[in-house]
Amino acid sequence: GFYYRDCALIYLLTYTYVFLIEQARYNNHYYLIILLAFLLTIVKGDACAAVDNLRTQNPRPGLVPYWNLLILRAQFVIVYFYGGLAKLNADWLHGEPMRHWLRNRNHYPVVGRFFTDEWAVYLFAYGGLLFDLSIGFLLLWKRTRFIALVPFVFFHLMNNWLFSIGVFPLLAVGAVVIFFEPDVPRRWLKRLGATLPAPTPAEPPAASPHRTRLLMAFLAAYLLVQCAVPLRHFLYDGNVSWNEAGHTFAWHMKLRDKNCRATFTVTDSETGEQWIVDAKEQRIHMTSGQRRRALARPQMILQYAHFLRDNYEALGVHQPIVKADVQVSLNGRPYRPMIDPDADLAQIEYRLFRTPEWVLPLEKGLPIGLYP
Repeated sequence: GFYYRDCALIYLLTYTYVFLIEQARYNNHYYLIILLAFLLTIVKGDACAAVDNLRTQNPRPGLVPYWNLLILRAQFVIVYFYGGLAKLNADWLHGEPMRHWLRNRNHYPVVGRFFTDEWAVYLFAYGGLLFDLSIGFLLLWKRTRFIALVPFVFFHLMNNWLFSIGVFPLLAVGAVVIFFEPDVPRRWLKRLGATLPAPTPAEPPAASPHRTRLLMAFLAAYLLVQCAVPLRHFLYDGNVSWNEAGHTFAWHMKLRDKNCRATFTVTDSETGEQWIVDAKEQRIHMTSGQRRRALARPQMILQYAHFLRDNYEALGVHQPIVKADVQVSLNGRPYRPMIDPDADLAQIEYRLFRTPEWVLPLEKGLPIGLYP
């Protein structure tokens, strides 16, 4: 709470900059942190228990408009609910990729020996599905809030232990306090013997009707965008876990596991001379993390093909033709070609809101869960 709004804005801008400079590091909870940082720049987060109250001449009343709390709650409910909706797909309902992930963790103490059992696979898959679809609403409703708190904490701590998915489990457990009644922290501290001043009873000055309408319009627009963006993959044809079209910014969390192998061919369009860009050369161009992510995502494959085109042009190759043989196994299926091997990726530009025709469709009916 020291120069709260200035610090919140600096944090938002610097974190977003780091997030945007490396798409291979994309993670849903990084995106969530950016959204929360943005919301913290517009709510009155320094209204109570802030250093700013000590340094200013006009102490704040300790009260904030209800929408400050509502918008933060709504953001978390959207994340969980859309995460559950995304799990309503054939792979997840058949236990993949959860089956593979649990099998790789059968060495865990005590519970690991159960991870190869089918009942455990479906318990985790369907338990996660039901949790995501319901937990936000259970936390919103006062009668079920404290009942939901125990499975909420257990779910996130279990995820943190099993899957090492970064800061999100701890962030979620810490943020659950926003679903409590606003005076709960004050009441808990009083029970511990703390002496706290009561919030100033005087309400902040009423906002003008024009300003209120603008605020309501902004909040409605923000929530509409948050509800619409995760559904944009319906604008594209094909399996979103395969072609990745509309996968980001949509709370598609832990839905697919891809194994990839790729070879690129660069051809001089004038002389016909060819060069093979294999895994060894790819490791020179990309870190292991970048390579693992890039070869599973068509948009990044196209970006890498353009990188090769520019590199070989700089070496004197005349109008390089770049083609790719990319074989991908999605959620245990057999390896299948993902990129049209005859497409010259050097001449293709990625188009937003259009299904890339150079990405081959995933054949329907291929078996799931064929991990060795």
